[in-house]
Order: sequence, then structure tokens, then C-alpha cells
Amino acid sequence: MAQVFKMKNEETNVEKDGIVGFSWTMFFFSWLVPLLRGDFFTALVIGVIKIFLLYCIQMEQVEQMFFLMGILFIIVDFKYNAYYTAKLIKEGFRPVDEEGKALLEKYKIKY
Repeated sequence: MAQVFKMKNEETNVEKDGIVGFSWTMFFFSWLVPLLRGDFFTALVIGVIKIFLLYCIQMEQVEQMFFLMGILFIIVDFKYNAYYTAKLIKEGFRPVDEEGKALLEKYKIKY
């Protein structure tokens, strides 16, 4: 289950949500999640991978592709929120409270 906490960029005074844990929204909505969060490159990469895998399925390699696609996207579902939060940290965002700092330490994300 994903856990949300506030992050703030001190230079621009912008606040965003930091998120860690399994991403159910990624599980159900895939590339739309990074697109709606403004993470356009990740949305593009996930969309291209999905299109490629769907193309492979049409090439009658159905069983292998369903297995590969399932494993790949479950891994992405577990990792995306931590990736997005680490990306926010690189952009200068920091947790605003101790709860956020504790979550980052729990998930081994350096800030």
C-alpha cells in the first residue's frame, strides 16, 4: 500500500506529494499515472514497452509475453513510487515533516 507525505522545494516554494510503497494506480492505469504526475519521459517509456509487448502478443507468442508482461509490470508497480519520489528529491524537494523523513529512511531513499 502506498504511503503519501508532503515534500517542498525551498527554492521555488512548490509542494508536491512524495509517495512510497506499492502503486495500485500504476497497477490499474499504467502509463497514465506518470503522465498525470508530469513525468512525461517515464510515461513514454512505459507506453512504448506496452505497445511492443502487445505487438509481440499478436505475433503468436502469447503465453511467453503474458508471463513476461505480468512480471515486468508488477516490478514496475513496486518501484515506481520510490522512483518518482527520488526524482523529486533530485529536483530539490525535501520532506516537510518527520513522518516523511522516516518513510524515506524506511524505503532507503536518500535525501
